[in-house]
Amino acid sequence: MMMPSWIQEACLDDSAFSLAYDLVSAPHRALIKTALARQDALHPAVTCRTWRRWRELDADVALIESKQPVDAALVIFDQQTSCAGLAAALMPVLNAGVPEVLALYAGEQDQEVPAALLTTLELAGQERVAVLPPERIRRFTAELCRSSDSCAILILGETTSCLDASCEAASGCRIWRASPVKRAAVYLSGHGRDVNLEALAFAWPATDFGVAGVVEAALPSHRFRLVGKELGDLPAGREMICFAPDCNVEALLPRYAGVFGPGHEACMVWPDLNFERFFVRRTAWRSITPSETEEL
Repeated sequence: MMMPSWIQEACLDDSAFSLAYDLVSAPHRALIKTALARQDALHPAVTCRTWRRWRELDADVALIESKQPVDAALVIFDQQTSCAGLAAALMPVLNAGVPEVLALYAGEQDQEVPAALLTTLELAGQERVAVLPPERIRRFTAELCRSSDSCAILILGETTSCLDASCEAASGCRIWRASPVKRAAVYLSGHGRDVNLEALAFAWPATDFGVAGVVEAALPSHRFRLVGKELGDLPAGREMICFAPDCNVEALLPRYAGVFGPGHEACMVWPDLNFERFFVRRTAWRSITPSETEEL
């Protein structure tokens, strides 16, 4: 991926990452590290990025297959993106072995990227990050889809307007959009190990939480609302996620898209985001024994 000079000029330098890292507390950095480690286990790095194989399907038919990662990937995010969602989108791209990955923050040139997001990028090893207004990102997505044989574009937060309309029709462009996590549920048992509400406020700053159970301290922000005392009082929905004690996770799973226990406050799983999205497969069929073409 050839980056134009105006993109290179918009890339953040090391000082921006250092400052962000210092602004994120050690406990919060530990949350991000846990999230990245879980993603690394879920999507372990590929050991062979490019391969080609020949298989005999039956006595006289051979299948030839090749597989390689897309040429480049863009991860587009904004201030509405959570560090949990960013970690869950970023690690599959990096571990798939995509040779060129660029993270683009949609904002004005002088706008600071939230420290939690920059720290997530740095801890994941992605330090190629540029800050650009949406219209310039849109211009770059069009150029990338036009010039690349294959690419992937990941859309997080409220950045749909950053994607040029021509990308939808580009044959080599794979587009993925993160589903918004606007609401989540939290259950606190009041005994044993519960999820940490303050950690949730850090990891999901744009999400509203319905909290049920035993609440012994003040809720951390206006985004947290007490909804009752029992599990059954929790709001539920297939688009929602839930945080609860480990002993309740399995029972709650049918009611939510994902359920996470204590220590996983910054974790997320995007079910429709996997390695196949970042690989190009090609297939050929042929006869093993050459034969004359039959005439009908």
